[in-house]
Amino acid sequence: LRPDRLHGRELLPRLDHHALEALGRPGRGALLLHELAELERDNLLARGEVQLFHERISGILRRYIENRFGLKAPERTTEEFLSELSQSRSTAGELLGSHKAVLADFLTQCDLVKFARYEPDRAASEKTIEICREFVEKTRGSYK
Repeated sequence: LRPDRLHGRELLPRLDHHALEALGRPGRGALLLHELAELERDNLLARGEVQLFHERISGILRRYIENRFGLKAPERTTEEFLSELSQSRSTAGELLGSHKAVLADFLTQCDLVKFARYEPDRAASEKTIEICREFVEKTRGSYK
């Protein structure tokens, strides 16, 4: 039983993430930025936990993409996700498609670390945080 429904009807209108941000509540972009700050505070790279760092940052971005654009990024391999992105005819797909090269590089690096035991230097790993921040800044308000 959901508190916002009665006999299948909406009792209160749902607010999208833009409306929540306007009301001072964190939207999807703000939540992603909070998760990134938390990841940085955990200082995984300085502790040598490169694989865990990449697992977490990949998950953060994939959840943002799913929640923001409705694409099932967390349940797909990178190859499946990029293929779906290429085939998408929606506005979200078009917007994400304009960032496809950056997303492909980011997700491929994370996959190499997670599955092939690749160890990028610390600067390359830290760059992934900036890529996430830039991505959310470019996409948080441009699609409704």
